[in-house]
Amino acid sequence: MLLGVVFIFSAAAKALDMTTFAVQVSYYGLVREPSLVRMVAWTMLGVESLLGAGLIAGFRLRGGTLAATAALLVGFSGMIAYAWVYQGLEDCGCFGKYIPMGPRSSLLKNIVLLAMTGAAWYGTKRPALDGEGVPVGSSSGRRRFFGVAGLAVVAGAVLVGWGKAEPPAVTSTEEGPFAKYTFVDGEQTLSLKNGEFVVAVLSATCEHCQAAAELLNELAAVPDVPKVVALVMGDEMEMEEFESVVRPAYPMSVFGDPLDFFNLIGKEPPRFYLVKDGAEVRHLDVLDPALDDLKAFAAGTPAVAPAS
Repeated sequence: MLLGVVFIFSAAAKALDMTTFAVQVSYYGLVREPSLVRMVAWTMLGVESLLGAGLIAGFRLRGGTLAATAALLVGFSGMIAYAWVYQGLEDCGCFGKYIPMGPRSSLLKNIVLLAMTGAAWYGTKRPALDGEGVPVGSSSGRRRFFGVAGLAVVAGAVLVGWGKAEPPAVTSTEEGPFAKYTFVDGEQTLSLKNGEFVVAVLSATCEHCQAAAELLNELAAVPDVPKVVALVMGDEMEMEEFESVVRPAYPMSVFGDPLDFFNLIGKEPPRFYLVKDGAEVRHLDVLDPALDDLKAFAAGTPAVAPAS
């Protein structure tokens, strides 16, 4: 039952803010396309919810419930270890945004839960009778009630999170992934749907992005370079601090859907795109570019080998 409560609590915490959880899923680097990330996030929520309810209700399914629990914990641990080593994972997302947990702590937690799973399996091999003459660990009406109550808790959290969530921005595949973005430049509005642009994809909390954003001030002043703009990932406070340091001489806009950022940055920011009429022409991945690198990339000369 305790294992089930942990799974139900974990699922409910994620359900309260599925957008943040989907972003946390993308940190693992296994899937990046926004629709796939959301599908994986909802699938994980469903599996945790059903497994948690089954554990609380005492449905053994010939040992299948505990076997599935162990398999899930081992699978999660493997993904956490991979993302920790290869993606620099800082928060496993085990409890959504409400209880941040680093990979080391998360792996230790999973070891404890695996030990509890083993203890529960051992206990089912030696059933004792409780005061009502029902084998301990078997499903009873009372436990089934608590299992259903667990699912109701997750469902309520989903409804609360759904009410707070903003609908994701829609990307037009016909016009190109950048066609939906607009920028305010003085008194005019620029749309990436029309024209040619150098688009920098940045994070407001990334030191390399800050240096690149300052360099873009110089690139924006170079004659014959397409209009320079930047798409930045960050909340309101992060953006205020970022702009106060960078003092951009070019238009900047914040991602409306955080998953778009992870779909566009490749492995890590900054990434630079040459965009024409909303579609990518080429892109460049350089952590610490020089001005000549960006000028050559914008011009399409062989001085820089595009990473596309």
